[in-house]
Amino acid sequence: MNTPPTIAYNPVTGTTINYTTGGTATAIVATPSGGSGSGAAATTTVGACTISGGGAAFPTTNIAQLSFVGNTVTAQNINLPNCVPQVAATNATLTCPESQGGAAAVNRVWPVVCPAAPVVNTPPTIAYNPTTGTTINYTTGGTATAIVATPSGGSGAGAAATTTVGACTISGGGAAFPTTNIAQLSFVGNTVTAQNINLPNCVPQVAATNATLTCPESRGGAAAVNRVWPVVCPAAPIGNTPPTIAYNPVTGTTINYTTGGTATAIVATPSGGSGSGAAATTTVGACTISGGGAAFPTTNIAQLSFVGNTVTAQNINLPNCVPQVAATNATLTCPESRAALLRSTASGR
Repeated sequence: MNTPPTIAYNPVTGTTINYTTGGTATAIVATPSGGSGSGAAATTTVGACTISGGGAAFPTTNIAQLSFVGNTVTAQNINLPNCVPQVAATNATLTCPESQGGAAAVNRVWPVVCPAAPVVNTPPTIAYNPTTGTTINYTTGGTATAIVATPSGGSGAGAAATTTVGACTISGGGAAFPTTNIAQLSFVGNTVTAQNINLPNCVPQVAATNATLTCPESRGGAAAVNRVWPVVCPAAPIGNTPPTIAYNPVTGTTINYTTGGTATAIVATPSGGSGSGAAATTTVGACTISGGGAAFPTTNIAQLSFVGNTVTAQNINLPNCVPQVAATNATLTCPESRAALLRSTASGR
């Protein structure tokens, strides 16, 4: 008598089959029993099985058909194809049509699950804007735009998945950079959120100051690699200040001519000025001699100008006098424009 065997499955139909994180699953064992005879009428087939609904997680979806004939009791395996773990677990369905003696197939069904891919701890890489090596120029107000550090390509969690930047330091800047330390930044796993390296203010000096910003970058606890930028604090803005003038001899001192009619020049020495142009200029003169009559036929002396930070002295060269029968007293007056004062020096003989 031709009787197709019945098939017992292990695990039984309806049982969820969980793949490993390596993408493998234990075969389903199909065990026949109760059959007799030979030929198609005595044959039970299982398959070809298919996996549906798994997308990229199940690139292979077909499984070879099995056949069990007559009184065989030899088990066979439904060998499941490997899956490819994705970011998230993937649910699919294994369907095995079972046909006894050529009768209409009855589907034997199992849920199958391909697990999420194991999370690898990868510290993110950091892109900097501006890029390392780019000179960072501070403003005359002593500020600088932050460096933007943008992470990408990381995964996982914990120290092995962390990239740190800093603590950054500024070196070689002296008084221009009173604050030299910058707080450390941390970027963990798959974050793509940028953070700023906020640069401390500088204090502009008389001349521009060059310094170096160094940020140690460590990925996953590895030895740090220095990320370096040149930084420049500009010279302090120059204000327009007209120099002050010191006179030798000082104003009010009597200047005595010689009997030959000559006198030593008055030395005008500038200091404390800065800048340029009219707002930074002190003028002395044109000086004049008054009240001397015939003793002083020349009464005008050329104007002097002192600009900005000059410290070069100039002479107020006094004109010769013509001695008369009696000594002659006169007055030397030099208008100084800086303070809008008249500098007067007595002159005689």
